[in-house]
Amino acid sequence: MTEVLETYYSAIDRKDYATARACESRSHLIWYLASNMDNTRLYNDGFGEESGGGLANFISVKLVEVRRAEEFERDGIGYGDRQCHYVLVEQHRRVVAGGPDGRSGYFVTMRGETPATGWRIYSIGTGP
Repeated sequence: MTEVLETYYSAIDRKDYATARACESRSHLIWYLASNMDNTRLYNDGFGEESGGGLANFISVKLVEVRRAEEFERDGIGYGDRQCHYVLVEQHRRVVAGGPDGRSGYFVTMRGETPATGWRIYSIGTGP
């Protein structure tokens, strides 16, 4: 699982968005269809990289620490096939979203999609 997160953040830092997107689950990719969407459109045509949004908003990002956050994995809230990790990154963005530039911590939920594809990023947020 740590390898997926290392690949994801290093790909973003290298501006290799195709590799970064390959680390995301299908449901996370579908989320982009309506995320931060212009309300005059039916869906987003891309991930926002062309306009400096999405992953292209990162000027640089380095993974500092990954640790499992098992205390938030409760079956009652749907964690049967998921794992929660606390991820600390050193980030610099064009448009600062959430916390300030510098070190920021996120909760990343990983999901095992299929035996053939392994674990993927299901969600990234500031809380579990």
